[in-house]
Amino acid sequence: MSRFVYWFAVLGFAWVILPTVRADDIYLKETATFDENKFKMWLQEESATPPTQTQLAEAGKGARTVVYRITEHANHVKPGEMARAVSKCDYLMKEIVYSPETKNALLQQAFAGQMLEALTAVLKPKEQHAITRVNAARVLARLAELSGSEETADLAVKIIDNPDQVDGARYWAFRTLKNLFSRATKPVSAARREKAVELLVQFIERPNKVGKDTPIEELDGIRMVRREAIRALGAVRDPGVANKKGAEAAWTLVRILRRDKDVTPEPRLDEQVEAAVGLSNLRPDPKGDYRPAFAIYHVGQFVREFFIRWTRERVAKREPWKIHAARMEEALQGLAAAVPDETIKKVVPAAVVLVQGVQKGKESPTAAGLEKLLGELTPPPSVYKSNPKAIVNPRED
Repeated sequence: MSRFVYWFAVLGFAWVILPTVRADDIYLKETATFDENKFKMWLQEESATPPTQTQLAEAGKGARTVVYRITEHANHVKPGEMARAVSKCDYLMKEIVYSPETKNALLQQAFAGQMLEALTAVLKPKEQHAITRVNAARVLARLAELSGSEETADLAVKIIDNPDQVDGARYWAFRTLKNLFSRATKPVSAARREKAVELLVQFIERPNKVGKDTPIEELDGIRMVRREAIRALGAVRDPGVANKKGAEAAWTLVRILRRDKDVTPEPRLDEQVEAAVGLSNLRPDPKGDYRPAFAIYHVGQFVREFFIRWTRERVAKREPWKIHAARMEEALQGLAAAVPDETIKKVVPAAVVLVQGVQKGKESPTAAGLEKLLGELTPPPSVYKSNPKAIVNPRED
Protein backbone atom coordinates (compact mmCIF):
# COMPACT_ATOMS: atom_id res chain seq x y z
CA MET A 1 0.00 0.00 0.00
CA SER A 2 1.53 3.32 -1.01
CA ARG A 3 1.92 6.18 1.45
CA PHE A 4 -0.75 8.11 -0.50
CA VAL A 5 -3.28 5.29 -0.26
CA TYR A 6 -2.47 4.67 3.42
CA TRP A 7 -3.24 8.28 4.30
CA PHE A 8 -6.57 8.05 2.50
CA ALA A 9 -7.32 4.79 4.30
CA VAL A 10 -6.79 6.42 7.69
CA LEU A 11 -8.69 9.56 6.79
CA GLY A 12 -11.58 7.45 5.56
CA PHE A 13 -12.14 8.37 1.91
CA ALA A 14 -14.39 5.71 0.42
CA TRP A 15 -13.29 5.78 -3.18
CA VAL A 16 -9.76 4.68 -2.28
CA ILE A 17 -10.66 1.77 -0.02
CA LEU A 18 -13.93 0.64 -1.53
CA PRO A 19 -13.94 0.53 -5.32
CA THR A 20 -16.91 -1.88 -5.34
CA VAL A 21 -19.83 -2.53 -3.04
CA ARG A 22 -20.37 -5.91 -1.42
CA ALA A 23 -23.76 -7.54 -1.33
CA ASP A 24 -23.62 -7.93 2.45
CA ASP A 25 -23.00 -4.29 3.32
CA ILE A 26 -24.78 -3.13 6.46
CA TYR A 27 -26.86 0.01 6.07
CA LEU A 28 -28.73 1.77 8.85
CA LYS A 29 -31.26 4.54 8.36
CA GLU A 30 -33.28 6.75 10.69
CA THR A 31 -36.86 6.87 9.40
CA ALA A 32 -38.23 9.53 11.78
CA THR A 33 -37.81 13.21 10.92
CA PHE A 34 -35.44 15.22 13.11
CA ASP A 35 -36.69 18.72 14.01
CA GLU A 36 -33.38 20.62 14.09
CA ASN A 37 -34.94 24.02 14.83
CA LYS A 38 -36.92 22.76 17.81
CA PHE A 39 -33.88 20.92 19.19
CA LYS A 40 -31.75 24.05 18.79
CA MET A 41 -34.37 26.09 20.64
CA TRP A 42 -34.34 23.64 23.57
CA LEU A 43 -30.54 23.76 23.72
CA GLN A 44 -30.55 27.55 23.96
CA GLU A 45 -32.91 27.54 26.96
CA GLU A 46 -31.32 27.36 30.41
CA SER A 47 -32.57 24.38 32.38
CA ALA A 48 -31.57 22.70 35.62
CA THR A 49 -33.92 19.76 35.14
CA PRO A 50 -33.21 16.56 33.21
CA PRO A 51 -34.43 16.45 29.59
CA THR A 52 -37.99 15.33 29.00
CA GLN A 53 -38.79 12.11 27.16
CA THR A 54 -39.71 14.20 24.12
CA GLN A 55 -36.35 15.96 24.20
CA LEU A 56 -34.47 12.66 24.64
CA ALA A 57 -36.35 11.20 21.70
CA GLU A 58 -35.42 14.18 19.54
CA ALA A 59 -31.79 13.93 20.60
CA GLY A 60 -31.81 10.29 19.53
CA LYS A 61 -33.36 11.10 16.17
CA GLY A 62 -30.79 13.81 15.55
CA ALA A 63 -27.87 11.53 16.43
CA ARG A 64 -29.10 8.62 14.33
CA THR A 65 -29.99 10.87 11.38
CA VAL A 66 -26.41 12.06 10.94
CA VAL A 67 -24.47 9.00 12.13
CA TYR A 68 -26.41 6.43 10.09
CA ARG A 69 -25.56 8.32 6.88
CA ILE A 70 -22.05 6.93 7.22
CA THR A 71 -23.44 3.50 6.32
CA GLU A 72 -25.45 4.53 3.24
CA HIS A 73 -24.71 3.00 -0.14
CA ALA A 74 -24.15 6.28 -2.01
CA ASN A 75 -21.59 7.44 0.51
CA HIS A 76 -19.57 4.30 -0.09
CA VAL A 77 -19.20 4.65 -3.83
CA LYS A 78 -19.33 8.33 -4.80
CA PRO A 79 -16.22 10.48 -4.27
CA GLY A 80 -16.80 13.19 -1.71
CA GLU A 81 -20.05 11.80 -0.30
CA MET A 82 -18.48 10.23 2.78
CA ALA A 83 -16.74 13.49 3.59
CA ARG A 84 -20.09 15.25 3.36
CA ALA A 85 -21.71 12.68 5.62
CA VAL A 86 -19.03 13.22 8.26
CA SER A 87 -19.44 16.99 7.86
CA LYS A 88 -23.14 16.61 8.67
CA CYS A 89 -22.16 15.00 11.97
CA ASP A 90 -19.66 17.75 12.64
CA TYR A 91 -22.19 20.48 11.84
CA LEU A 92 -24.80 19.10 14.24
CA MET A 93 -22.24 18.76 17.03
CA LYS A 94 -20.26 21.97 16.59
CA GLU A 95 -22.84 24.44 15.30
CA ILE A 96 -25.96 23.21 17.12
CA VAL A 97 -25.25 21.12 20.20
CA TYR A 98 -21.90 22.48 21.37
CA SER A 99 -22.13 26.00 20.00
CA PRO A 100 -21.39 29.03 22.24
CA GLU A 101 -25.14 29.76 22.31
CA THR A 102 -26.01 26.46 23.99
CA LYS A 103 -27.12 26.79 27.62
CA ASN A 104 -28.78 23.44 28.35
CA ALA A 105 -25.88 21.34 29.60
CA LEU A 106 -28.06 18.40 30.61
CA LEU A 107 -29.50 18.13 27.12
CA GLN A 108 -25.97 18.30 25.71
CA GLN A 109 -25.00 15.35 27.91
CA ALA A 110 -28.04 13.41 26.77
CA PHE A 111 -27.17 14.08 23.14
CA ALA A 112 -23.62 12.79 23.69
CA GLY A 113 -25.10 9.58 25.04
CA GLN A 114 -27.35 9.24 22.00
CA MET A 115 -24.41 9.81 19.66
CA LEU A 116 -22.49 7.07 21.43
CA GLU A 117 -25.43 4.69 21.06
CA ALA A 118 -25.69 5.43 17.32
CA LEU A 119 -21.94 5.02 16.79
CA THR A 120 -21.96 1.77 18.75
CA ALA A 121 -24.75 0.42 16.53
CA VAL A 122 -22.71 1.27 13.43
CA LEU A 123 -19.50 -0.28 14.75
CA LYS A 124 -20.99 -3.42 16.32
CA PRO A 125 -21.42 -5.78 13.31
CA LYS A 126 -18.30 -7.85 12.64
CA GLU A 127 -18.85 -7.64 8.90
CA GLN A 128 -19.18 -3.86 8.90
CA HIS A 129 -17.20 -2.09 6.17
CA ALA A 130 -13.73 -0.81 7.05
CA ILE A 131 -14.66 2.56 5.56
CA THR A 132 -17.68 2.77 7.85
CA ARG A 133 -15.64 1.87 10.92
CA VAL A 134 -12.98 4.45 10.13
CA ASN A 135 -15.47 7.27 9.69
CA ALA A 136 -17.50 6.32 12.74
CA ALA A 137 -14.27 6.55 14.74
CA ARG A 138 -13.58 9.96 13.16
CA VAL A 139 -16.94 11.20 14.42
CA LEU A 140 -16.18 9.73 17.86
CA ALA A 141 -12.92 11.69 18.04
CA ARG A 142 -14.78 14.89 17.24
CA LEU A 143 -17.43 14.12 19.85
CA ALA A 144 -14.73 13.66 22.52
CA GLU A 145 -13.14 16.95 21.53
CA LEU A 146 -16.36 18.97 21.64
CA SER A 147 -18.19 17.30 24.52
CA GLY A 148 -15.38 16.28 26.87
CA SER A 149 -17.60 13.34 27.79
CA GLU A 150 -15.50 10.64 29.42
CA GLU A 151 -17.94 7.99 28.20
CA THR A 152 -16.34 8.46 24.75
CA ALA A 153 -13.32 6.61 26.18
CA ASP A 154 -15.39 3.44 26.58
CA LEU A 155 -16.17 3.17 22.87
CA ALA A 156 -12.62 4.16 21.93
CA VAL A 157 -11.31 1.34 24.13
CA LYS A 158 -13.65 -1.15 22.44
CA ILE A 159 -12.38 -0.08 19.03
CA ILE A 160 -8.74 -0.42 20.06
CA ASP A 161 -9.26 -3.72 21.88
CA ASN A 162 -11.15 -5.40 19.03
CA PRO A 163 -8.73 -7.91 17.44
CA ASP A 164 -10.63 -7.71 14.14
CA GLN A 165 -10.49 -3.92 14.00
CA VAL A 166 -8.70 -2.04 11.22
CA ASP A 167 -5.86 0.28 12.18
CA GLY A 168 -7.56 3.15 10.38
CA ALA A 169 -10.33 3.04 13.00
CA ARG A 170 -7.80 2.62 15.81
CA TYR A 171 -6.01 5.74 14.55
CA TRP A 172 -9.15 7.78 15.25
CA ALA A 173 -9.80 5.95 18.52
CA PHE A 174 -6.36 7.10 19.65
CA ARG A 175 -7.35 10.62 18.59
CA THR A 176 -10.48 10.21 20.70
CA LEU A 177 -8.45 9.42 23.81
CA LYS A 178 -6.01 12.23 23.11
CA ASN A 179 -8.84 14.72 22.64
CA LEU A 180 -10.61 13.55 25.77
CA PHE A 181 -7.63 13.59 28.11
CA SER A 182 -6.37 16.89 26.70
CA ARG A 183 -9.67 18.74 26.96
CA ALA A 184 -11.85 17.02 29.56
CA THR A 185 -13.50 19.60 31.84
CA LYS A 186 -13.06 17.29 34.85
CA PRO A 187 -10.60 14.48 35.67
CA VAL A 188 -11.36 11.22 33.88
CA SER A 189 -12.08 8.36 36.28
CA ALA A 190 -9.13 6.25 37.42
CA ALA A 191 -10.63 3.06 35.95
CA ARG A 192 -11.01 4.59 32.48
CA ARG A 193 -7.57 6.15 32.67
CA GLU A 194 -5.91 2.86 33.64
CA LYS A 195 -7.70 0.94 30.88
CA ALA A 196 -6.65 3.54 28.31
CA VAL A 197 -3.02 3.37 29.44
CA GLU A 198 -3.05 -0.42 29.30
CA LEU A 199 -4.31 -0.60 25.72
CA LEU A 200 -2.12 2.25 24.48
CA VAL A 201 1.01 0.66 25.91
CA GLN A 202 0.11 -2.72 24.43
CA PHE A 203 -0.48 -1.22 21.00
CA ILE A 204 2.69 0.87 20.97
CA GLU A 205 4.79 -2.11 22.00
CA ARG A 206 3.05 -4.70 19.86
CA PRO A 207 5.45 -6.72 17.71
CA ASN A 208 5.27 -5.57 14.10
CA LYS A 209 6.49 -8.12 11.59
CA VAL A 210 8.87 -6.07 9.49
CA GLY A 211 12.16 -6.83 7.83
CA LYS A 212 14.78 -5.47 5.48
CA ASP A 213 12.44 -5.95 2.51
CA THR A 214 9.44 -4.20 4.09
CA PRO A 215 8.49 -1.23 1.86
CA ILE A 216 9.10 2.20 3.39
CA GLU A 217 5.45 3.06 2.73
CA GLU A 218 4.31 0.20 4.96
CA LEU A 219 6.78 1.18 7.68
CA ASP A 220 5.60 4.78 7.58
CA GLY A 221 1.99 3.61 7.80
CA ILE A 222 2.77 1.63 10.97
CA ARG A 223 4.59 4.61 12.44
CA MET A 224 1.81 7.03 11.60
CA VAL A 225 -0.80 5.04 13.52
CA ARG A 226 1.63 4.34 16.38
CA ARG A 227 2.39 8.07 16.64
CA GLU A 228 -1.27 8.75 17.44
CA ALA A 229 -1.15 6.15 20.21
CA ILE A 230 1.98 7.84 21.61
CA ARG A 231 0.20 11.22 21.55
CA ALA A 232 -2.74 9.75 23.39
CA LEU A 233 -0.53 8.09 25.99
CA GLY A 234 1.24 11.39 26.66
CA ALA A 235 -2.09 13.19 26.98
CA VAL A 236 -3.17 10.85 29.79
CA ARG A 237 -0.33 12.33 31.91
CA ASP A 238 -0.14 9.12 33.94
CA PRO A 239 3.30 7.49 34.37
CA GLY A 240 1.62 4.18 35.02
CA VAL A 241 2.69 1.57 37.53
CA ALA A 242 5.61 -0.82 37.56
CA ASN A 243 5.49 -4.60 37.24
CA LYS A 244 2.06 -4.68 35.65
CA LYS A 245 1.82 -5.79 32.05
CA GLY A 246 0.64 -3.03 29.77
CA ALA A 247 0.69 -0.38 32.51
CA GLU A 248 4.25 1.00 32.45
CA ALA A 249 3.49 4.11 30.41
CA ALA A 250 6.61 6.11 31.25
CA TRP A 251 8.86 3.21 30.29
CA THR A 252 7.10 2.84 26.94
CA LEU A 253 7.53 6.54 26.18
CA VAL A 254 11.24 6.43 27.07
CA ARG A 255 11.75 3.44 24.78
CA ILE A 256 10.16 5.32 21.87
CA LEU A 257 12.14 8.47 22.72
CA ARG A 258 15.52 6.72 22.58
CA ARG A 259 14.69 4.33 19.72
CA ASP A 260 15.05 1.25 21.89
CA LYS A 261 16.56 -1.70 20.03
CA ASP A 262 13.53 -3.89 20.74
CA VAL A 263 10.98 -1.45 19.26
CA THR A 264 10.05 -2.28 15.66
CA PRO A 265 9.97 -0.58 13.31
CA GLU A 266 12.54 1.93 14.56
CA PRO A 267 10.73 5.03 15.89
CA ARG A 268 10.67 8.02 13.56
CA LEU A 269 11.57 11.58 14.55
CA ASP A 270 7.95 12.71 14.90
CA GLU A 271 7.26 9.76 17.21
CA GLN A 272 10.28 10.67 19.33
CA VAL A 273 9.06 14.26 19.62
CA GLU A 274 5.64 13.03 20.79
CA ALA A 275 7.37 10.85 23.38
CA ALA A 276 9.48 13.80 24.58
CA VAL A 277 6.37 15.96 24.96
CA GLY A 278 4.50 13.12 26.65
CA LEU A 279 7.28 12.44 29.15
CA SER A 280 7.53 16.14 29.97
CA ASN A 281 3.78 16.16 30.63
CA LEU A 282 3.92 13.25 33.09
CA ARG A 283 3.64 14.03 36.77
CA PRO A 284 4.99 11.90 39.64
CA ASP A 285 2.61 9.34 41.05
CA PRO A 286 1.48 9.58 44.70
CA LYS A 287 3.39 6.42 45.65
CA GLY A 288 6.65 7.88 44.36
CA ASP A 289 7.60 4.83 42.28
CA TYR A 290 8.04 6.78 39.03
CA ARG A 291 11.38 8.56 38.67
CA PRO A 292 11.00 11.77 36.62
CA ALA A 293 14.77 12.31 36.81
CA PHE A 294 15.30 9.20 34.66
CA ALA A 295 12.84 10.48 32.08
CA ILE A 296 14.19 14.03 31.88
CA TYR A 297 17.77 12.76 31.55
CA HIS A 298 16.76 10.86 28.42
CA VAL A 299 14.66 13.76 27.18
CA GLY A 300 17.83 15.85 27.46
CA GLN A 301 19.73 13.26 25.41
CA PHE A 302 17.07 13.40 22.74
CA VAL A 303 17.03 17.21 22.63
CA ARG A 304 20.81 17.13 22.08
CA GLU A 305 20.37 14.66 19.21
CA PHE A 306 17.45 16.67 17.83
CA PHE A 307 19.49 19.87 17.75
CA ILE A 308 22.42 18.16 16.00
CA ARG A 309 20.08 16.60 13.42
CA TRP A 310 18.52 20.00 12.81
CA THR A 311 21.91 21.56 12.07
CA ARG A 312 22.65 18.80 9.56
CA GLU A 313 19.29 18.08 7.98
CA ARG A 314 17.15 21.21 8.17
CA VAL A 315 17.68 22.01 4.49
CA ALA A 316 17.73 18.50 3.06
CA LYS A 317 14.93 16.96 5.14
CA ARG A 318 11.41 18.34 5.27
CA GLU A 319 10.44 18.41 8.93
CA PRO A 320 8.43 20.94 10.95
CA TRP A 321 11.53 21.60 13.04
CA LYS A 322 10.30 24.84 14.62
CA ILE A 323 6.95 23.34 15.54
CA HIS A 324 8.63 20.32 17.10
CA ALA A 325 10.93 22.64 19.06
CA ALA A 326 8.13 24.93 20.25
CA ARG A 327 6.06 22.01 21.51
CA MET A 328 9.00 20.57 23.41
CA GLU A 329 9.84 23.94 24.94
CA GLU A 330 6.29 24.40 26.22
CA ALA A 331 6.22 20.92 27.74
CA LEU A 332 9.67 21.29 29.30
CA GLN A 333 8.83 24.65 30.85
CA GLY A 334 5.63 23.16 32.27
CA LEU A 335 7.56 20.27 33.79
CA ALA A 336 10.12 22.57 35.43
CA ALA A 337 7.35 24.68 36.94
CA ALA A 338 5.40 21.68 38.28
CA VAL A 339 8.01 19.20 39.53
CA PRO A 340 10.68 20.23 42.07
CA ASP A 341 13.50 17.88 41.07
CA GLU A 342 17.22 18.69 40.95
CA THR A 343 17.85 16.87 37.66
CA ILE A 344 14.92 18.67 36.06
CA LYS A 345 16.23 22.03 37.32
CA LYS A 346 19.57 21.36 35.62
CA VAL A 347 18.49 19.71 32.37
CA VAL A 348 15.47 21.81 31.40
CA PRO A 349 17.22 25.22 31.08
CA ALA A 350 20.02 23.73 28.97
CA ALA A 351 17.56 21.86 26.76
CA VAL A 352 15.36 24.94 26.35
CA VAL A 353 18.34 26.92 25.03
CA LEU A 354 18.71 24.43 22.18
CA VAL A 355 15.03 24.20 21.21
CA GLN A 356 14.82 27.98 21.29
CA GLY A 357 17.84 28.05 18.97
CA VAL A 358 15.94 25.86 16.52
CA GLN A 359 12.93 28.17 16.66
CA LYS A 360 15.13 31.22 16.02
CA GLY A 361 17.22 29.46 13.36
CA LYS A 362 20.45 29.88 15.33
CA GLU A 363 23.13 27.21 15.62
CA SER A 364 24.87 28.96 18.50
CA PRO A 365 25.20 28.02 21.29
CA THR A 366 26.04 24.46 20.29
CA ALA A 367 24.90 21.20 21.86
CA ALA A 368 28.22 20.97 23.74
CA GLY A 369 26.82 22.58 26.90
CA LEU A 370 23.96 20.15 27.26
CA GLU A 371 26.22 17.24 26.34
CA LYS A 372 28.69 18.21 29.08
CA LEU A 373 25.92 18.58 31.64
CA LEU A 374 24.45 15.18 30.83
CA GLY A 375 27.90 13.63 31.07
CA GLU A 376 28.23 14.94 34.60
CA LEU A 377 24.86 13.60 35.74
CA THR A 378 24.13 10.15 37.08
CA PRO A 379 20.51 9.33 36.31
CA PRO A 380 18.50 6.84 38.38
CA PRO A 381 19.09 3.24 37.27
CA SER A 382 15.51 2.67 36.05
CA VAL A 383 12.23 4.40 35.29
CA TYR A 384 10.55 2.89 38.35
CA LYS A 385 12.06 2.23 41.76
CA SER A 386 10.32 -1.14 42.06
CA ASN A 387 11.34 -2.39 38.60
CA PRO A 388 15.11 -2.40 38.00
CA LYS A 389 14.48 -3.88 34.54
CA ALA A 390 12.67 -0.73 33.38
CA ILE A 391 15.66 0.59 31.45
CA VAL A 392 16.30 1.57 27.84
CA ASN A 393 18.73 0.26 25.22
CA PRO A 394 19.10 3.07 22.67
CA ARG A 395 19.99 2.38 19.07
CA GLU A 396 23.33 3.74 18.00
CA ASP A 397 23.39 6.35 15.20
